Amino acid sequence: MKRIIMSVMVMTLAVSALAQTTSATQEQLQAPRISVYLYADYLKGQSESLYSSGSVEGLGAGLFLIGGLSDKLTYTLEARFKSASRIEIEQAWLAFNASSSVHLTLGAFLVPFGKYNQSNRPHETRLIHKPLVLDYAYPDSWRELGVQGSGRLSFLNVTAYIGNGLAEGQSLADGQQFRDNNANKAWGARLGVQPSQGIDLGFSYYQGKYDTLDQRNLKMLGGDVTWATKDYQILAEYIRTENANPASFAKGVVEGYFIQLAFIYSGFYPVVSFQKVRQDDPFHGSGWVSPDTPGAGLFANKSRWAVGVAYVPAAGMQLKVEYDFNQQTGPALKDNLLTIQAAVSF
Repeated sequence: MKRIIMSVMVMTLAVSALAQTTSATQEQLQAPRISVYLYADYLKGQSESLYSSGSVEGLGAGLFLIGGLSDKLTYTLEARFKSASRIEIEQAWLAFNASSSVHLTLGAFLVPFGKYNQSNRPHETRLIHKPLVLDYAYPDSWRELGVQGSGRLSFLNVTAYIGNGLAEGQSLADGQQFRDNNANKAWGARLGVQPSQGIDLGFSYYQGKYDTLDQRNLKMLGGDVTWATKDYQILAEYIRTENANPASFAKGVVEGYFIQLAFIYSGFYPVVSFQKVRQDDPFHGSGWVSPDTPGAGLFANKSRWAVGVAYVPAAGMQLKVEYDFNQQTGPALKDNLLTIQAAVSF
């Protein structure tokens, strides 16, 4: 992580120096733009939740630096403070814009798998917690170090990328890496279709070797739908992952989806969501260290009804309340959760 931060600092300084010395005209030079977002949460759960006593946490912030040397060459840097002691580089990339619809990106970027991963900041969402299936399918704010290309033609848009890929860990959520753990390069793509105004359909795919021996494959399939009108917005995503395990173990599977409906009424956004996930992986989990040391396994069959309301009192500000009704196969748990969040962007 230190190497990434140092690299980003060097890149930023280099861009700044180049911006000062370039012979480009004032019209060609795009002045850097800075934007900030802040958020904080209060959580209070039932007796068997992690927040039975109530807690103010989730304090975080983000900083964007966006600019360019010309219309053809632009850059983005996003640093995110996910807690009082945890700072991460969310994005750091340089883009060559061949035209208004064709772009080539080099650096660290949010992976375009589905829609939620690239639009997960608190001021961009109506609910507070990310959908249940995303806790199991891939790391929080899943990023890739590599090359990404995107293009648009009429009602179609395609984004494809290649990079280090995910690493093997106790779970897929632990797979974020910034230095490749094998000789394989992972790749993926998302095809977007916009058949009419306000409707966006997406199809995502990812694959790559994820173990240190460069032998076992990880594949992901996804589909997403966005339908927005002046009165409501519908979001839905489906994800299925398959990770190969050593020969004596069955493959691991995560499968799930979420559907979210938000209404729009005079600055208020009532929202309801149903979420479901199933996981079956006999090899990973607590105690996993390597292919020679299997874990206790990962097994889950959970669902959630999330209801809430977001209020927008002014541009760039959201006040949100969410209540999660959690259910799982097996012994019932009293782990429903109330969360209140304030989010600001400027």
